[in-house]
Amino acid sequence: MRFLIGIDDTDNLESRGTGYRARQLGSLLAERGLATIEGVTRHQLLVDPRIPYTSHNSSACIAVSAPSDGVDAIVQCCRDYLLAECASGSDAGLCVGEAASVAESVRRFGQRAKVELLTMDEAEILAAENGFHLEGLT
Repeated sequence: MRFLIGIDDTDNLESRGTGYRARQLGSLLAERGLATIEGVTRHQLLVDPRIPYTSHNSSACIAVSAPSDGVDAIVQCCRDYLLAECASGSDAGLCVGEAASVAESVRRFGQRAKVELLTMDEAEILAAENGFHLEGLT
């Protein structure tokens, strides 16, 4: 089964960025035998003074293949890694979902995040409607 793992806001001005953390997390998932990494992508989000961000306001997505019953172990590994590695002062978030569950409403939300200010409430509702795991970690 194919899963998408989204992470955001893992850094501060002195630390490595979210893209680096995503690549490291992908390697960790593979090393632990939890998933086969298909790729890591960077996603540019809205740059706006109302949004706190470190340098470019981008998030990262890790595409993986894993057994359908392995999602809980993937979520736990991601959570543990991010809590241990996120920079001081960051506001790390994690989202994990089945790629086949990415509905048009999810795609539209992603497109909107590039050009308008969105809320956590909107993200939480959309995640729940689509069966995604979504949590703020720090």
